[in-house]
Amino acid sequence: MRKTLLGFLLVLSFVGACSPQIPPTPTPLPPTRVSTFTPSPVPPPTPTPMPTPTPAYPDLAIEMVRTGGLLRSAHYRLRVDASGNVSYVSYAETNDGIFEVKGSAKIIPQQIDELVAAIEKADVFALEDSYYDFVGMDLPEMYLIITLNGRTKRVSQYPALRCSGDHSSTAPQALCDLELKIQATVNLDRLVKLAAVPTFSTLGGTPSSASVAVTVFVDANGDATLEPNEGVGGIAVQLIFSDGKVLSTYTSITGQAQFDLSGYAPGTLITATLPGLHRMYRFFLPQAGTVPIIFTFAQPPLPGNLP
Repeated sequence: MRKTLLGFLLVLSFVGACSPQIPPTPTPLPPTRVSTFTPSPVPPPTPTPMPTPTPAYPDLAIEMVRTGGLLRSAHYRLRVDASGNVSYVSYAETNDGIFEVKGSAKIIPQQIDELVAAIEKADVFALEDSYYDFVGMDLPEMYLIITLNGRTKRVSQYPALRCSGDHSSTAPQALCDLELKIQATVNLDRLVKLAAVPTFSTLGGTPSSASVAVTVFVDANGDATLEPNEGVGGIAVQLIFSDGKVLSTYTSITGQAQFDLSGYAPGTLITATLPGLHRMYRFFLPQAGTVPIIFTFAQPPLPGNLP
């Protein structure tokens, strides 16, 4: 009996060892939670603006004006400001006529220092207001206007760039040296080449609608401003066109005369004169607007035999 029971237990043990083991059921993991947090975008750093340099000479202003004269040479206006900005306005001659052209440039602080040094070397503020050498009629004239350290000086020179260094002139060589220094510093030749030259086709062939306003007065107080009762009436005024056509009128009692030039071609070369009074002004007809022309006389105001 004991052997039978022992055998039965051995059989059960063998069966249990040979039976496949069933793994326990795993405990399910909790569901993963997805975060809905969106971080705020980080703005890019704001660049710190570079400070605008203060000009070494805050009120510096240089202006040169050269008239063309009857020789039709260079006629331009050149300006330089305290920041080194250079502007150039002149006339250009094309196959379609003569038109205004513009150019611009920039000079560096070192060049501004050189110009100021040249101004001081020329002792500009000690120069006379004008230097006039009569060597011919209607030659180019130069005007130089300098502002520096709260002072302004205007010097006129006729003929332009005629100084004592190479001519028997009343103008000092220092004046011409300064004018040439300004032209070289701003590279005037390059400005002329860079200036865009318009043509008559650019204007669409549209006739001019411009007018001319002529004023004749006696500058009794020398302030270059027309004051009441300074206008001179009854003065003959003529506009002479390049093709020989002439328009004539007389000044009113206030010393003013008007010409309506509507219908003429822009760029036409015109000469305004006061016959017999040795006054002349040449200009190129613009597309529109009014061309102001002022003729002034000092004391004694006018010749005795007025036209």
